[in-house]
Amino acid sequence: MTLAFLFGGQGTEVPRMGLDLAAHVPPAAALLDLAGAVAGVDARSVLAEAGPELRRTSVIQPLLVAVGLGACAALATEGIAPRFVAGHSLGELTAWAAAGAIGDRAAVELAGLRGRLMEREAARNPGGMHAITGDDSEVAELVARHGVALAAHNGPEEWTVSGDTSRLAALASSRATTRLPVAGAWHSPAMAGAVDELARAIRSTALAKPRANVIANSDGRAVADPDAVAELLAGQLVRPVQWASCLRTLAAAGVTTYVVLGPSKLLRSTVHKNLGRDVRVIVVETFRDVAAAREQLRA
Repeated sequence: MTLAFLFGGQGTEVPRMGLDLAAHVPPAAALLDLAGAVAGVDARSVLAEAGPELRRTSVIQPLLVAVGLGACAALATEGIAPRFVAGHSLGELTAWAAAGAIGDRAAVELAGLRGRLMEREAARNPGGMHAITGDDSEVAELVARHGVALAAHNGPEEWTVSGDTSRLAALASSRATTRLPVAGAWHSPAMAGAVDELARAIRSTALAKPRANVIANSDGRAVADPDAVAELLAGQLVRPVQWASCLRTLAAAGVTTYVVLGPSKLLRSTVHKNLGRDVRVIVVETFRDVAAAREQLRA
C-alpha cells in the first residue's frame, strides 16, 4: 500500500479544529500553543470561540500548520508514515515539515511570517478571489480578458482566480462566480512584495533531506531536494496552485490511500472529484480518528 498525507490551506479552517487532538497528544498541544504565541493570540480560545481572530490570515495560517503537524505527531505514535506528502497552498509548507525537511517549530514560525507578509501585501494591493468553472481554454480567455490571475486549478473545470476588486466585479458581471471569503488576492502578482522576504527566511532555516517525496504546487512534480524549498514555497505566493496536477501525480505514482490531516471536507472533495469516488480517503481530525486510521490501514 502506497500512502500519501494531504494538508489543507487557508479556507479549510473550522472552529475547534485541533482541540481534541491537543487534549490527548502532548506534541499536538505544544504545537497549538506555539502557533498561538506566534500569532499573538490564545489559540485554544480563538478556536473554541470562533471569533473574528479566526478569519485573520496571520492567525489562521500558523494555527492550520500546527493542527496538521499535530495530527502527524499522533499518527507517528502508531508508526504511520507516508511515502508522499502534498498540501494545497499553505498546506505545502505543512507537507515539507511532515516530510522532515523543515522542523515543526520552524514551520509554524514560517507560517506566521507568511501570514503577516500576505496581510501586509493585501493592505497595499487590495483584492480578492473568486471560484469559477469552465474548461481550460474558456478560463484562459476569461483571465486574459478581465486582467485577473489564475490562482488555482482544483479539479476538472474548477478554478480560482485572483485580482483587484473592480476586475473581479467585472468578471462576476459576465458569468457566474463564487466570491471566496479571503482577505486578499492570493497567488497573484499582488503578493510579489512578500516573495523575497519569505524566501530569505526559509533559506535561513535549517533544512534537511525529506523522508517522503513532496508534491509541489507549482507544477505537480515530486521533489526531494531541500534546496528547492525556498523557491517553491516563496514563489508559490505569486503562482497558481496546480492541485489537480498534484493529485494526478500521486495517482500515477501508485498512491492507493490518501490521509487528510486536519480539516478535511474541502480536500476530501477534491480527491474524489479528480480521482473518482472509489479512491480511499482517511480523515484524521480528532483523537478517535487516529485509532480508526490505524485499523483502516491494517485492513
